[in-house]
Amino acid sequence: HTSTSSMTVQCPESNPYVYYNGKYCCKYNREKVYAPQGDLCDGGPIGFKSLCCKDNAYKACSKAPCTNNLLAGWTPVKRGVYYDANLEKNALLIRTDSA
Repeated sequence: HTSTSSMTVQCPESNPYVYYNGKYCCKYNREKVYAPQGDLCDGGPIGFKSLCCKDNAYKACSKAPCTNNLLAGWTPVKRGVYYDANLEKNALLIRTDSA
């Protein structure tokens, strides 16, 4: 039996990228540039320990710590169908939502 309290919460699809140790979810997969925070806010790829979100486009995690949304990095093609363009050249991975 799995307790629901031990289950992690995903960031919402609108802000799929977790940062700030799981407390916030960013719309973009990039940090904003804020020099006082050093390499945790240098405009690079956002990560769990990043402290800044590009354009301040963030939402608080509903129950920290959150994880990346499973659709992070996937591009919607049409309703319920997504593809990942970050694969090797000439490769395409398609994901469809189950009804």
